[in-house]
Amino acid sequence: MKRNFILLFLIFVACTSKNSRIPSDFDPNLSPEISLIRMEKKLFEVDTQQIERSLIKMMEEYPNISRIYFEQILGWAENLDSLDTQFFSRAMEFYRDSSSYNLLNLTNDRYMELGWLEKMFGQSCGLARYYFPDFRTPRFYTLISGFNVGNFIFEDTDSLDGLGIGLDFFLGPDFDYKLIDPANPSFSNYLARTFNKDHLIKKTWEIWVDDRLGPEPGSRLLDFIIHRGKRLYILSRLIPSVHDTVLFEYSSEELEWCSKNRRAIWAFFTGENLLFENNFMKIQKYIHPSPDSPGMPQQAPGQTGSYIGYYIIEAYMKRKPRTSMSDLIKASDGQKILEESRFKPVDE
Repeated sequence: MKRNFILLFLIFVACTSKNSRIPSDFDPNLSPEISLIRMEKKLFEVDTQQIERSLIKMMEEYPNISRIYFEQILGWAENLDSLDTQFFSRAMEFYRDSSSYNLLNLTNDRYMELGWLEKMFGQSCGLARYYFPDFRTPRFYTLISGFNVGNFIFEDTDSLDGLGIGLDFFLGPDFDYKLIDPANPSFSNYLARTFNKDHLIKKTWEIWVDDRLGPEPGSRLLDFIIHRGKRLYILSRLIPSVHDTVLFEYSSEELEWCSKNRRAIWAFFTGENLLFENNFMKIQKYIHPSPDSPGMPQQAPGQTGSYIGYYIIEAYMKRKPRTSMSDLIKASDGQKILEESRFKPVDE
């Protein structure tokens, strides 16, 4: 069942575009037009002299996104179905706060015009339709979240997916995210370096892919490696021009190290008997963003398990070319996938 609201704080990065990722029989002219709704602009178009009337009109026009925006992201109300005066007083506090307008101006400076984004989302929707015959084009919503959330998915009207994009999480390197909360690891340098335009599209689609994939089928490192590999493989096909540094969340130096040491990475996992390790504290840095991968050389970045998982899935799909994306998602036996992939890492 579709979850009503999934927050995902994500990050993504930059190598060469891979034309081989585009199917030879894909017709780009069939890419649909998409609906991109700019909630941050609508929020600041509200007439504060008639705030109750203006906000109610906005909520009636966009009921599902408004519920998430005002209840869970901005926290103006616990339940929009029973509004009280506190909701409108919190709204007025927001409009009286100069920092709200400062944040709007920052996002407008970087995202005044989004025709390029609509075009790229349209291309990805065309590819999603190619790979998933049941695909229905989502509605895309941009907003400012007050640094509460980068991307989320929800069930919109007409049972369509809604994909939300917190533009304040994509302000780029000129914005110092540590100033928001220096103690919050979410704003550490190795995460915040990906809060930019290059990562916006991938992070948005990652939410959609994760919703399709569902949770990991087990707690072993192998289960996570295969699950993350599926995610990265599907993303690379939905956004075929994505740079590998964006896909893997690596700097160019980190990507180069991983590319030259794939065999060593895989030998480490197998030699240390880590594939069947299910102690999450021991394996988390191999699958989540992290400055390092414990036990590997100092140059090794985090997420080396996710990185190697992509190449396992790529090998699996080459061995089984009739496998659809839906079939790939349904395949839950990580050991079987690994065996059938006949994975043999090759250094570049």
